[in-house]
Amino acid sequence: MFYRLCRAVVGELANQFPPVLVVTTSTKRAAHIQQRVKNENTAGLEFKVMLLNEIKEGLL
Repeated sequence: MFYRLCRAVVGELANQFPPVLVVTTSTKRAAHIQQRVKNENTAGLEFKVMLLNEIKEGLL
């Protein structure tokens, strides 16, 4: 019961938490990170995985 209550509270707070930006230089590493987020993100936080090159291109 306590565990369910804690998960409910964390789930509500997840809606207020800003997205977590994860930056990497490797497409293989990005795919690995996305898979881990998908499998282990029990709190429902929003993660955005981007390549450094994508960020650089967006600035030019």
